[in-house]
Amino acid sequence: MGLRGFSSLAILLLGVGPAATEATATAAARPEITVFRCQDGAGKVSLRDTPCPADNKETTRQMLRPQDPAPRPARAEPEPRRAPEPAPAAARTAPPAPWFPPPPLFQCTDFDGAVRFTEDGRSNTRCVPLSVLGWNVRRSPIGAASCRWVSESCVRLSDNGACSQYRTML
Repeated sequence: MGLRGFSSLAILLLGVGPAATEATATAAARPEITVFRCQDGAGKVSLRDTPCPADNKETTRQMLRPQDPAPRPARAEPEPRRAPEPAPAAARTAPPAPWFPPPPLFQCTDFDGAVRFTEDGRSNTRCVPLSVLGWNVRRSPIGAASCRWVSESCVRLSDNGACSQYRTML
């Protein structure tokens, strides 16, 4: 082997050397264990660290012993809470309860004056026969079967009006 081949081999061993040393040190710190895989006549499989019974089929495998994780650092005990100092007499009055507006409420009035309340504000639309609206349709069969589409008019109530209406509904 020439000088050129020797230097290449030396460079290769330098690259492998530290990794091999670490692997050897790790293996020494974590010895191998033997795991026995036992299968009985019914096909049930169990893993053991001791040899299988005589009537079981045995397979072994060498593995590195698992390591426990590093212990957790101990928690510091929290400081006991001190009771708050009492407030001055002027500051002891309870603050007013927060006021939230009521949900929107709409008052819908039908074409004939009937009133209803709704939270969605959609007006009802329906087909009213012409005879109900006062049309003379006795002589016209088409007119008797006809109708006119009418819808309600809906108006949103103020917050105070909605509150008072909700109180009457309870």
